[in-house]
Amino acid sequence: MGNRKAILYLPPYAHEHDRLKELEGKLTAEARKLGIREVVDTIVKKIKPGDLPLGSIVVTDSSARLGRKVGEAAAWLGAALQRGINVIMPGYFTLQTTDPTYHKVAAVLDTLNRTANLHRAKRVSEGVFLSRQRGVPVGRPPLNEQTRDLIVETYARIGSVRGSVRSLRAKGVNVGRSSVQRVLAAVKKDKGGDK
Repeated sequence: MGNRKAILYLPPYAHEHDRLKELEGKLTAEARKLGIREVVDTIVKKIKPGDLPLGSIVVTDSSARLGRKVGEAAAWLGAALQRGINVIMPGYFTLQTTDPTYHKVAAVLDTLNRTANLHRAKRVSEGVFLSRQRGVPVGRPPLNEQTRDLIVETYARIGSVRGSVRSLRAKGVNVGRSSVQRVLAAVKKDKGGDK
């Protein structure tokens, strides 16, 4: 890996924007100690591993730059390894695709990501359940009959969902395309059931 080129991944935290050059110099020096000969790019915005060239080397100084939560960072690392991207975090770890344990590490990171997503989904469903038990309205409020009639009337006049949404919003009725489509589907179903 000694003659290879690397990309620095440094999306700055809010308090670091004025220190970016200093951080870049420090991380470049750390990368050179690990055998990196040249830094070809410094990325200062959040990106997905899919946006990086296949087989590249990414050097970063903290897993917190990869994701705000542990699950997000693990998902980022797992996706990078699947694309053959080597990740170096000086002082912490080096994940290389040439490492014999690479597939095990990728599997562990993938498992951590799936577990984090499962926990998140469970917390959300539990929160929705508890809110419903307390009588708190959950989800989108239903449209009143007057708004439904206005949607049907506007669509009959204009003939397109987008045009109907624009026209309704101009009249002060705040609905989106999905609401218009849902009302039109219900009307179509009712008409189909009457036949």
